[in-house]
Amino acid sequence: MTDSLSAAEAGPPRCPLCGRVGLLALVEPSGAALCARCGEVFLWINEHLARELRRKKEMIRLTTELRKLGLDSLDVVEVVMDLEEEYGVSVPDDVVQGWVTIADLVRWISEDRDADAA
Repeated sequence: MTDSLSAAEAGPPRCPLCGRVGLLALVEPSGAALCARCGEVFLWINEHLARELRRKKEMIRLTTELRKLGLDSLDVVEVVMDLEEEYGVSVPDDVVQGWVTIADLVRWISEDRDADAA
């Protein structure tokens, strides 16, 4: 009974990236569960990078550091241009420089889309 009270007191599940309350879905083999929006963005990025870098999708996770993917500056520019086209956003250079992991990129795209929808 204590376990169910603890879960109830904790409140509804929240996305670990954007904090949205709602149903979370597993999006990667390591067990990361995200909201629908963050999950959609992660899956797009995962598939895109796997295709462009010729890597297995399972190797690209939320915690993967962008520099460890071996992206050179031209690769980063191409990825950003593809993101801008796919999600209809403009990504400032200083934002790109702040991205360390795939999660940082997903979080920014997801949050920016919220702002545009408001």
